[in-house]
Order: sequence, then C-alpha cells, then structure tokens
Amino acid sequence: MKIGIVTLGCDKNSVDAEYLAGALEARGHLVAGEGAHDAIDVLVLFTCGFIEAAREQSVATLLGYVETKRRLGNPRRLVMVGCLSQRWGEEMRPELPDVDAFAGVGDPDDLADLVEQVGDPDYAPDEEGAPGLSIIAASPSSRVVRPVPRKRLDAPWRAYVKIADGCDHTCSFCAIPLMKGPYASVPKGIILDEARDLVSRGVKEISLIAQDLAPYGRDLYSSSARSTQSTLYTPPRPSLVPAPSVSPSSSSAVDADQALQVSLLQQAPPLPRASARGKRGKNISRVGAVPAAVRGNRDNPALQSTSSPRSPGSPRSEGSAPYDLPDLLGDLCRIEGDFWIRLLYLYPAGLTPRFIEVFAREDKICKYLDIPLQHLDPAILRAMRRPDAEDRILPKIDALRRAVPDVALRTSIVVGFPGETDDAFDRLLDGVERIGFDWLGGFVYSPEEGTDAAAMKGRPSRKKAERRLDRLMQTQARITADIQSRQVGRTLRVLVESVDSPESVDSTDSADSPSPNGSADSAGPPRPNGSPGPEGPSDYCLLSTAYCRSYREAPEIDGLIHVVPSDASSQRPTEGLKPGDFATVRITDSEVYDLVGEIADTTPKGPR
Repeated sequence: MKIGIVTLGCDKNSVDAEYLAGALEARGHLVAGEGAHDAIDVLVLFTCGFIEAAREQSVATLLGYVETKRRLGNPRRLVMVGCLSQRWGEEMRPELPDVDAFAGVGDPDDLADLVEQVGDPDYAPDEEGAPGLSIIAASPSSRVVRPVPRKRLDAPWRAYVKIADGCDHTCSFCAIPLMKGPYASVPKGIILDEARDLVSRGVKEISLIAQDLAPYGRDLYSSSARSTQSTLYTPPRPSLVPAPSVSPSSSSAVDADQALQVSLLQQAPPLPRASARGKRGKNISRVGAVPAAVRGNRDNPALQSTSSPRSPGSPRSEGSAPYDLPDLLGDLCRIEGDFWIRLLYLYPAGLTPRFIEVFAREDKICKYLDIPLQHLDPAILRAMRRPDAEDRILPKIDALRRAVPDVALRTSIVVGFPGETDDAFDRLLDGVERIGFDWLGGFVYSPEEGTDAAAMKGRPSRKKAERRLDRLMQTQARITADIQSRQVGRTLRVLVESVDSPESVDSTDSADSPSPNGSADSAGPPRPNGSPGPEGPSDYCLLSTAYCRSYREAPEIDGLIHVVPSDASSQRPTEGLKPGDFATVRITDSEVYDLVGEIADTTPKGPR
C-alpha cells in the first residue's frame, strides 16, 4: 500500500509519525510524507488537541481530506490519530462516517495494524455510514516498551528524540494528561540506540523533547519506581510482538534496561479488538458539523548496555543512584560524531546544581533552554498550579546564567488567565523585563473542557487579553532586538537550513524561506509580506544567501542567521554550502529577529 502521513501539532507528534512510518515501512509498505498525495491508499492525519486554535486547524485539515476523499476518491481511506482523536474521537466517529478509523495515542505497531486493516481492499464497514474503526483507550498511555524502527520524514540533518511523554503535573489549565496519560520516560537504552542511529545517518542536531525533561527517569529508575512497577507499567494497548524470553541461565547477562522491557511487555493487558461499530450519535447534515467541544468554547529488541564511565567531577558513581536527566545527557554526549544536542521544554525544577554543571560542561549541548513558565505573577502561578513559584524561578535562572553567561532562553507565556488583573499583568511584564528572554511565545488563554481552570471566574475579555498579548509581544520584540544587536561581532558555529541562489531570491517575495520566530499559535510583531527575512528591503537578497541557525535558535520557532558574501563582487562562498552543513559565521548586522553574517575563517569548538 501507499500510505501518506500528515502531521499537525507538536514535535512529539512528528516523532510518533516517524515511528508509524518506520513500522509500516518495515512491513513492506510505501510511506510518503507531506506533499506526496497521488493515489494514496491510506492517509493518516496526526492531530493536535492542545488549545482551541490547534483543534480548529486539525478539524479544518481533516475536513479538507474528507472532501477530497468524497470527490476524488483520494485518499482511498482516511485515518485520524493523535491527541484530538484521543480526546474526542469517540464523539466524532458517528458524525464523520467518511473517516475510516480513529486512534488515540499509544503503540505504533497497534496503529500500523489498524492502517493495514482499513487499507485492505477487502475491508468494508458492516453497513453504509457506520462509524469507523476505533482503538482509543479509555486511559491513555504514551509509554514506550521496546525499540521501534523510525523512518525520517523531516529534514535529514536534524531530528527530535522523545525521551518521555505524558505528564504528572496538575496544572489547572492543561488537558495534556487527559490526552497523553501519566509521565512515561523512555528507557535509556532505547534513547541512546536511537540517537546513535540518527547520528550514523547524518543527523547533526538532536533536540530532546518531552512535556517536561526534568523528571526523566524517576518513573523507571528510582527506588520507588522499581518497587511499584506492577502498578506503573500497564499500558492500555501493548505491543503485539511477543515479549523476549529470558531464561534463568541467561538472565545474568541481560542488561537492566532489557529486563525492564521484558517486565513492561509481560504486564501488558490484552489488546481490545477494533470494531467497525460504535454508539450512534445524532446524524449531521453537512461535513462541517463537528462536536461543540472540538470547535472550542467559542530493529534491535535486545537493548545494549548503556553504562559508561562517569565524566570527571560527576557526583554520582555507576550504580550508586537512580539514572536521571544529567546521566542521560552525559551518555548522549559520549556518542561519537559531530552533532549538537538541544534541550526543549525543561521546567524550572530541573535547574538543579547537578544539571547546570553538566549543561555547562558538555560541549555538545547547545547552550539553549526552553523553559515554559506560562506566567510570572505569584497569584496567577498559584491559580495555574504551576510546579514553581515566582520566587523560586528567578534565583534558578540567575544561577544558570552565572554558570553559562551566554545561554539563550526561550519561554511561553499565557495571558488572560482567570483572575489576571491589570496589576498581575504588570507584574508579568516586569518579570519578562527582569529575566530578558531571548525568545518568547505568547498565547491567549484557552479554556479546556475537563480542566479546573475552565470553571474559574474572573476571566478577562478576549479583547482585553488580546491587547495584553500585543503589549507582551511588543515588549519582547524590544528585548529580543537588543539581545540580537549584542551578537554583532560574535563568531558562531551555525547549521545550514537552506541556501538560495541570487536567481531564486526576490526581495519582495521570500515566503518560502524557513519559518520566523513564533508559530501559528503564537504572536509576535508581524514581518512585512509574511517574510521570515529581516524587516524592510534587503540589498543582500540579491546575493547568494544561506539561512542558518546557531546554538541560539531552535528549529522553526526562533530567528535565522542570513549568511551572505561580504559584497557582491566576492567569490560568494555561500554557494559551497548545502543544508545540513556546519559553518563558521561572523555576525555583521542584526534585525529584530534575525541576524546577518558572513563566512569566517576561524572555527569555534562545539555548538557555540
């Protein structure tokens, strides 16, 4: 079969899509990424249900494929998966009979089974208009219990590695635990094997992702986790692959991580069979009708030993303490190869002295952190039930900057939360000024059904929240512009994302260049004509331009470095660059979001 995969939402969805692609390709199917939709047998749409805007995008995209399926018969089958499907799939099934199957979060092999079933030419629902198949677990789990083959669908020089999924935090506004289940670390052997494989295939940047990187390993390797494994590891949809057998005579040679895999697999309950029938909901008369809640309130099964000598100065000796994030970082940095490691989504609790020591010491780690704070007013943080209060956040960031003065920081902020007064918003702005983030994504609060915050009183009007968001982002634009101006004169190692020749670059039309700061769901000062390039006409657009990132810019959300020859009569050294190359650049100019530079002769070591 030819199977298309379209991915919406977060980076964790991108990883899950590549796991599914790998599982399907291993079974002999042809898997096409986005943009390849000719004669598709099954199209799998990974959806997002995080906030209202993300749900609307997912529903609009889904309905677009429903329409092309009806009119053109392409795709022949349509499968909706991911967070939106996990949360609302059972309600949507009877209303969307043109969607052949719904699946939530969970094991990629189970999803591959579902895709094969609906893609079989002999498959047909029991009756016309019957709801599609469904494998949506009542209690979601994102636990990984064994290695999964991975087919790359994104840029081959960078990759996300999911070290955990789900969340144990009880933030009052967030529905992620309802969609992803409890926090579930990926066993270290799987992570390290996957990272080695990616580096061997030419990946130059590995971004570690989780809802929160900080608790990594506590649910697997702490003494309390080991004593309660029988209650921790019961994924609702286990692997369909038999658990590896471990005989008493060979058990002493089995790595501890492999033994953990065996334990997880053996404890898994039976898989519920997919059914072509479901509860009937009310009929809909048009494709655009969807539930109100969805529209919003407006190849290596035996894991290898990953033990290795600890770095000098590490306070832990092998086997003396639970394995945690600093341990994982140390092991990842000892993988041979020329690559970066980037850390995304680390809550302030993770800024421990031991983490900061490893973060500062290891050259392969980009000196960049995404620390999602959501707010900085103490009362709002308490109402949000955020893990760290404001009086603990600032000292931790100060300690980080003392150890790593040139660290680049990103955060996300929510405005318009219930109870946010003018004074609370002013305290938020004061905190943003005080910390001075390099990058910031801003959002208007979106009440999510099933969360405690949705019932809270005192929510500012949408208009007032949008005005506050505009003030926040204008404040951040000024801060970012000032930080960017201080980069002029620095020599930075960069990773090339794309290269434009003079013939392909038009100063009035560069919308095909890589993404600017922010995302579809975040706000920031708009760029002219939607261009991600520097604001205003740029003479250097007439030259060969390489679009690059240093350690300071995460892919697709932060600014870019435009690398150009020093003048139009030069030898245009950028023409020798290609996506995925490392280069050394001297920064010569700055804009609000982006930098301009030229190839330098010297080569700094490491990500910096």
